[in-house]
Amino acid sequence: MRTHALRRSDALRLGRLRVDALRWKGQLEPPSPKAVAALDGEALVGWLDRRVGPALRRERVLPMASALAGYDAEKLSAAAFLRFADRLVSARPQYLVGGLGPLATRLADGLNVRFGCEVESIECEDDGARVRYRAGAREGRAMADAIVVAVTAPGIAELCPKLVPGERGFFENLDFADRTVVHVLLDRAPAIPHRLVAFPPREGFGVAAIEVAHHLRGAAPTGAGLLRVVLGEAAGERMRAASNDEVAGVVLDNLERTSVGRLEPREVWVDRMANAAPLAKPSFHARLARFENRVERSPRMAFAGDVFAGQGAEAAISSGLHAASEIARALPARR
Repeated sequence: MRTHALRRSDALRLGRLRVDALRWKGQLEPPSPKAVAALDGEALVGWLDRRVGPALRRERVLPMASALAGYDAEKLSAAAFLRFADRLVSARPQYLVGGLGPLATRLADGLNVRFGCEVESIECEDDGARVRYRAGAREGRAMADAIVVAVTAPGIAELCPKLVPGERGFFENLDFADRTVVHVLLDRAPAIPHRLVAFPPREGFGVAAIEVAHHLRGAAPTGAGLLRVVLGEAAGERMRAASNDEVAGVVLDNLERTSVGRLEPREVWVDRMANAAPLAKPSFHARLARFENRVERSPRMAFAGDVFAGQGAEAAISSGLHAASEIARALPARR
């Protein structure tokens, strides 16, 4: 993490976070996090106050953690924070050239992929799985040996009417955060020396973080600038009913009050994401461990997604592989 006016004593305190992340890494890695109960049950704010102090927690750590998580990080447990603390301390993000599209295409090679269908229900029995879907005005049905459900968790309980009670209760009681991101395209790249800029929360200030996205290959036209401006959770809630133009105006006004200064964008577009990320509040990992170790399971069905492995491409792939392995073990051996 790079920040101005950081005293040596503060830098040493922040170094404790990396030590803690390395210490607990083996128990916090996806796809099956097994966090120590004390860390999972403790709220992040109190834990950070002991590890780095209230001032560093408020002005340095929580703003950066919120920027990386995409929501108000003070809601997290200490265990959830440590799962991405190494990214917070080192701040060396890595990205796939061309984004996730080519990766998904490569993984789908050789598979019979059907697009343009809206799945209406998924039902699994001991002898197979049935998917009901709609393609335009036409209804259809597909049969399968087994199903991996990889949709946003709030929709799982609705899509799968025959979930066993333990699975249904887990999905229905998850908490999620919404996210509002404003993309600002500029004719010229602004002079911002960092890839990620986080702002401590202040009354009336709506911007939580700025990601300088034009550094990513192919993200913006040559020489142009692209900023991903993440609104704070409270600001996003206040402007839920506002038009996209109003949201964009608030963001540009906010940025003008910072060292970024006045921007004259070529284009601005607003992305509002409902249930964008699961909230790993205290006790979340213990609940997740109980879910993964459940005895009663819906037959021939496995689940994948950021609830199980965290956010990011690596976590998504790990979660999918884990679900595929569950299905392979559950299917009867073929002769």
